[in-house]
Amino acid sequence: MRTNRTYDQLVNTDSRTVIETAFGLLSKLQDRKPGERVVAPALMLVLVAERFGVSAHDAITVAHKIVQHDEKYEQGAQLRAFRDYLNNEMGG
Repeated sequence: MRTNRTYDQLVNTDSRTVIETAFGLLSKLQDRKPGERVVAPALMLVLVAERFGVSAHDAITVAHKIVQHDEKYEQGAQLRAFRDYLNNEMGG
């Protein structure tokens, strides 16, 4: 059983705050090449997860659960706005 406080916070995270934070990070990537837009956040994920002693895979699993859950329920509008921004503002 895990006793890592950060892991507990990871699995009990507030999706609204996570989505708002992701928007802020995404805006920093707007002027980068598509490959850089993908790899830079992945690098950040690996290093931040390592710093706080959690698995990057666990963080991705939590992110997938937020998308699956919130598309149907709580934050669906926020996720749609995020996707719209990706599709309309980020270009290719």
